[in-house]
Amino acid sequence: MQGRALTSLVAFVLSTLVAVPPSAAFDRAVEAENYSKGQERQAIYNTPEYQAKLRAVGTQNRLDSLAIQARDPERNFIAHVCASGEDGCAGDARLYDWGPKGYGIVKPVLFTARSGATISGHVWATGSGPAKRPGIVITNGSIQADEQMYWFVAQTLTKAGYVVLTSDPQGQGQSD
Repeated sequence: MQGRALTSLVAFVLSTLVAVPPSAAFDRAVEAENYSKGQERQAIYNTPEYQAKLRAVGTQNRLDSLAIQARDPERNFIAHVCASGEDGCAGDARLYDWGPKGYGIVKPVLFTARSGATISGHVWATGSGPAKRPGIVITNGSIQADEQMYWFVAQTLTKAGYVVLTSDPQGQGQSD
C-alpha cells in the first residue's frame, strides 16, 4: 500500500513539473525590462542634479552632527561610521524634504538604551488618520547601513497608516 501511495505521489509531482505553463518560460524582453528597472535608481543617482543635492544634504548633515556633538559633549558618536551622514551614509537625498513638503510628520527622537547609551532616531507618521495606529520599529543590523538607508521604507509604511520608528543602533550613526 505504501509503495502505491509513493508511486502516485511521484507521478503527481512529475506531472505538475512537466505541465509548466508557457508563461513561465524564459522571456528575454521581460528579463531585460526587469534588469532595466534595477538600474533606474542608479541612473537617477548618476545625474549632476542628484549629485549636487546629495552634496548639499551631506554638507548639512555634517554641520548638524557637529552641532549636536557640540551641544551635548557627553554623547559619543562623532567617530562612528555614518555619524556625519555624508555621501553613501546620507541615504536617498530626495527623501529629506518629506516632512517639510507636507507628506507627513518626521520627528527626531532620543532614547536611552538599557546600557545607558543615547540612541538617535526618528518617528514617522501622517498628519491625519486614526488616533490609534499600529507601530513598526525598523532595525538595521549592518554597520554600513545607518537609519537613513531605511527612510524609504518608513515613508512607505507611514503612507499605509503605520507609525514608524527608525534609529541608528548603538555604536552606529548618531547613537552612542
